[in-house]
Amino acid sequence: MKKYHSYILMSAATLLTSAVFAMTVPNVEQKTVLAATDISATKWNMHNLVALSGTGISIFNYQDLNIKSLDDVYNISNQNKIAQMLDEVKASNYYSFENPLIISNPFLTNPSGLYVYFHTNQPAKISYTVKAKGYADYSATAYNPNGSYSNLHEFQLIGAVAGVENTITLTEEMENGSKISRAFTFKPNDLQANISNTYKVKKGSSKAPMSDGLFAVIGMQDSKVMRSTALVDNNGVIRGGFPIKSYNSMRLVSTNDHQIYLGISPTEMVRINRLGRVTQVVDLTKQGYEFHHDFTVDSNGDIWALANSIDRYNDGKYVEDQIIKIDHNTGKVVSAIDAQKLLPSLYKVATGKVRHLSDSSIGNRDIMHFNSIILPDDNSMLLSSRETSTIIKLTDINSKPKISYMIGDSSVWSGVGSYSKLLLKKSGKFLSSAGQHSLVYEKPSNLKSGQYYLSMFDNNYGIMDSRPKFSWANYKKQKTGSVTLGSKKSLYYKYLVDEKAKTYKLVSSLPVTNSHFVSAIEYLGNNLIVASGQANSFTEYDSKHKAIKTFTYRGKSPLTYRTLKYDFKQFYFE
Repeated sequence: MKKYHSYILMSAATLLTSAVFAMTVPNVEQKTVLAATDISATKWNMHNLVALSGTGISIFNYQDLNIKSLDDVYNISNQNKIAQMLDEVKASNYYSFENPLIISNPFLTNPSGLYVYFHTNQPAKISYTVKAKGYADYSATAYNPNGSYSNLHEFQLIGAVAGVENTITLTEEMENGSKISRAFTFKPNDLQANISNTYKVKKGSSKAPMSDGLFAVIGMQDSKVMRSTALVDNNGVIRGGFPIKSYNSMRLVSTNDHQIYLGISPTEMVRINRLGRVTQVVDLTKQGYEFHHDFTVDSNGDIWALANSIDRYNDGKYVEDQIIKIDHNTGKVVSAIDAQKLLPSLYKVATGKVRHLSDSSIGNRDIMHFNSIILPDDNSMLLSSRETSTIIKLTDINSKPKISYMIGDSSVWSGVGSYSKLLLKKSGKFLSSAGQHSLVYEKPSNLKSGQYYLSMFDNNYGIMDSRPKFSWANYKKQKTGSVTLGSKKSLYYKYLVDEKAKTYKLVSSLPVTNSHFVSAIEYLGNNLIVASGQANSFTEYDSKHKAIKTFTYRGKSPLTYRTLKYDFKQFYFE
């Protein structure tokens, strides 16, 4: 048996004489005053973030860190101490492929994840297969920043199924093609943040292959479970996930150095590396803002996020109409764009308060309800406004932001200042988007200068509490195929935008499962992924928009905010 520093590491063969965590019952976290009521108040059990069941599995003793809640997990001081503990253990022995260092979730950010570390005598690449009775096998090749073939191997192994024994086979492949393998077992604790290890899967008519990657299920709001961002494979099996405190992660955004940003509460965002270590916490608590819906990063790595202003909420209950820029080095808000300053005439007529609960509390003033942000370049921005059913392009965002154009139904802007002049011309006859979410920007090389594609999830739902007397009559005259505003169908839409001609036209559409609010679309490889939030389902389609598989949550939940798929290359996988 390896000789460990007893205060640092525990193995299955070690007598546990003290608790892994120093635990007290945490207080319920204070809810945000701006976002809708968080229906999930259940708290994470810190003990169950790690598991000792298996062969050759070790866990850290966190007693000195006094970890009581996720507040202590997402704490840079604690994360640095864990990293120091890990360095000490790595230095204490020589770990080989035959005798590797394997630690259950050392940084406490992926309950079923395993930290794996060892050397090989020859340069090699490492792959693994996870087998669990009753579940499909899961295989991956571990990413190694030292190159495909290396003598040093350090990675996070994901894929173990919660609550059951997994047999994990590591394979070392040398450059000459020869291979050797070794197996071990691991049984993570039961899931805390899902009622089942799997999603219901229904096969579609397409025989095309699924894209490689994992679905990130973001903002699942089952009241019986904790909040997390679950990672689901192509067979509907949950293979990992990030525990979060409240709200949702919004999305996972890669950084220039191959880390990931994600939200963990309305005021906090964290950066996590491929080993699961939290390397930054961006905290808006004392900066006067809250996150909502979406964020992205520019080429410098700075964060642009949709935000609520605490001052504007206190002054008039205005919500979801701000965009902030955060310096990625300091985590400080360095600039903000206020929609009221861009569209003052709209705010004079849009005086109604929220009456229909979506994610903005009853009584708030939700004039824009921004829900999606894209940066085509570092000086321009595309925004989706659900409340106005409009896409807005801003330019000069780092100096004097101004509206370049808008895409929306003419009736929405008729008589509202002179903003109709900003609308691009609709080319062709089709149903205008209503309450759209999840913009995707594409600029392939075969398009002319000034042209690009904008795709979206068109919720096809007319709601405008800020202007309760608005008439949807113009929408009711329109249709796309057989779908009208009154149809119980949402739509995948893809526009060709031509800024020089000042036009946009619908080049692709698809009726999809209805969702009045939330939801998402995106592309991965040749496939289209569509998530219908209120149905708690997501579907992957082939290039001809034929369904390959549809996945549905097994529990009861009001909605899932969005589901996006990532290949996790240069993070988890080669």
